[in-house]
Amino acid sequence: MYLIDTNIFLEILLNQDKKIICKKFLQKNLGLLYLTDFSLHSIGVILFRYKKVDIYQKFIRDITSKVGIISLPLRLYSNVGKVSMFHSRFPTLFPDRSRLHLEVLYFIVTLPLFPCRQENRLK
Repeated sequence: MYLIDTNIFLEILLNQDKKIICKKFLQKNLGLLYLTDFSLHSIGVILFRYKKVDIYQKFIRDITSKVGIISLPLRLYSNVGKVSMFHSRFPTLFPDRSRLHLEVLYFIVTLPLFPCRQENRLK
C-alpha cells in the first residue's frame, strides 16, 4: 500500500514536467494507492486557486473508484504534536506529522518521487 503525496496528483493535474512519471507510477500501482482526506482538500484548494474547478470535479469522480481515501481518527489528533522524535532538531509541519500517524496506523509506505514543486505551494 502506498500513501500518495499531494504533489504526485498536482504534477498530473497541473500538467507539470514529471506528469508522465507520476501517471506511470499510479497506473502501475492501482489498487495499492491511498490519499489522505487532507491531501484531497489541499488539491481542491490549489486547483480552485488556479480556477480549475472543472479539473477538480473530474479528479474527484476519477479518484473515488481507484484510490482509497483515509483519515486520521479524531482520537489520534492529540498525538500529532508528539510524532517526530527529531522534532527539536528537525521541526515538521502538521501535514507531515499527521501523515506519519497514518502511515503507522495503516501500515502504508510513502514514496516521495521528487521534492515538492514550489509553484504548487500556496503563498
